[in-house]
This record gives sequence, C-alpha cells and structure tokens, in this order.
Amino acid sequence: MKQKIEFNNEIIGLINEIKKLHDSHLESSEKNNKNFIAELQILKIKFGMVAIKYADTDWESFGLSEEIFKNNHQFLNSHLCRLSLDEQQRQNITDNDINQVWYCCLYNFAYELAHNKVAPPADKNHTKYHTEYYSIVDKLKAENLPEDKIFAIANARSALILCRDSFVTESPKDNALFIALKEVNKFYDNYLNINENTNIEQLELECEVLMKEKSLYIAESIKQELQEFRNN
Repeated sequence: MKQKIEFNNEIIGLINEIKKLHDSHLESSEKNNKNFIAELQILKIKFGMVAIKYADTDWESFGLSEEIFKNNHQFLNSHLCRLSLDEQQRQNITDNDINQVWYCCLYNFAYELAHNKVAPPADKNHTKYHTEYYSIVDKLKAENLPEDKIFAIANARSALILCRDSFVTESPKDNALFIALKEVNKFYDNYLNINENTNIEQLELECEVLMKEKSLYIAESIKQELQEFRNN
C-alpha cells in the first residue's frame, strides 16, 4: 500500500511537470511546436489515467483522482486540445477510455473500503462520495456509536455505492464484491437494530463468516460486543 501511494505521488508530480512544460510552450510563439505540444498532451492525459487507476488507496487519493478525471475530460473537449479524435482513438485516450479507467477506480476503491481499515476523509465536500460518506456518519452518530464503529459502517455503506456506480453497462447483481457488500451492509442493519428478539449467535456467526471467509473489514469492537451479548 505504501509503495502504491508513493508511486501515485510520483505520477502526480510528473503530471504537474508536464503541465508546466505544456503551458509554457502554448504561451510562447517561439516554442509553439505543434507536434511537441501534441506529444505533451498525450503524456498529460495518459499519466492522468494512470493516476486515476491507482488512486484507490485512501479517501484523499480518491478525491484527487476525481479531479484528474474531470480535468482530463474538460481538456479533451476544450479549444486547447490539439489531438484529433482519430489520434485519441489511436492512443486509447478518448472520453470513453477515461470513463472506463474511472469506473475501474470506483470499483477498486470499493474493494479497498470493503477489505481494509481506511481512515475517514479529511474533506467532507471534496466529491459527492465524500459528502455521502459524512451524511452516513451523521446518521450513525445519532445512534451514539463510538467512532471506530461509525467509520467502519460508513466505509461499508460507501463501498456499496461506489461498487454500484462502477457498473454502467451491466448489472452488478452477480458480482462477488457487490454481493459481499450487500451482505455486510445487511449485517450492519441487523447489528444496529439489536433487540431482545435478536438471535445473537446467528449474528455472531455472520460476523465470523464475513471477517474470516470473505476477508471483509469489520471493527473488532463489534465482534467483541457480540461476544459480550452472547455471554450475558
């Protein structure tokens, strides 16, 4: 994970350097070499697509990837773009190609949230997904839950949204990750509605299956709490 974050930081650094070089050549009539500018534009978009693809490590990287995704689209459709549609197709950098990489990022980040402990986003309004995350958090706070449980449940809820959004041309209903996310969210629904009629042993078994057999992340305190319920 650390290597992936470092790699993505290097890619973003390269994108910034290419952008500076590109902009300086656009502004200078002496440097305005059309072929060179076109090559820089191809590099800028391709590195942007790589950054999007590998931005599934945390909420901050994911938010930055959405900015790059939107910037690539805007650039391709702006008057500054020197690349013909044929050239975009040859280079695999069309609007559709960029969309596919973005959907891949959505799915991969959903996987990350489902299987690992991911810290909450620092910025509540970076993207619509950040806003939805904190909308979920606010509802869970009303349940007077501790933060570790709130963030674990919010990540699972967000992962289901991300996974669903990553499927555009087909239904996700038979996808293993989508099925697992529906199961863990149903588990959380049952956990949040525990009452005297709840079968705690069954809920504890579901927790065990989700954690061990499906390797999904569930806050350890939830598992411990279920054990305490059973023993009381």
